[in-house]
Amino acid sequence: HLQNLQHLQHLQNLQHLQRLQHLQNLQHLQHLQTLQRLQHLQTLQRLQALLKPLARQTLSNWVCVLTCSTTFSL
Repeated sequence: HLQNLQHLQHLQNLQHLQRLQHLQNLQHLQHLQTLQRLQHLQTLQRLQALLKPLARQTLSNWVCVLTCSTTFSL
């Protein structure tokens, strides 16, 4: 009878451990997903930071082209 009780307790402990591990895995996954999202955001921000000067450059080029062409056509 004692052995049965110990066995039951052991099983319950195992189940408890598994549940804990499952929870930890879930938390770990969520953490990873959050990290990936953050990295994704950082990548986007980096891209935007790279594109901004380019866009400005292109804009000023266009302005120059437009200004020059209108000046010449007059």
